[in-house]
Amino acid sequence: MNIKGTIKTIADIQTFDSGFRKQEFVIETTEDKFPQLIKFEIIKENIEKFDPFLIEGGIVNVHFNIRGNEYNGKIYNSLICWKLEN
Repeated sequence: MNIKGTIKTIADIQTFDSGFRKQEFVIETTEDKFPQLIKFEIIKENIEKFDPFLIEGGIVNVHFNIRGNEYNGKIYNSLICWKLEN
């Protein structure tokens, strides 16, 4: 899936005890009648790969997969960015 928008916020990189790393960013959609704020995650080696594209106010096309998992009886969804384009 993909969606186009303007980068609103970029979070700091998070590193967990296991060594897993992720970075979150939020875009505001630009092609909808009612713009939406959507949060994405960049994981592992893609953090450095996509760093040049992460500029607040920049317009990007985000390619992503939807992932879901269960934890303590609750379901959580994540939007995992696997490609960014200006």
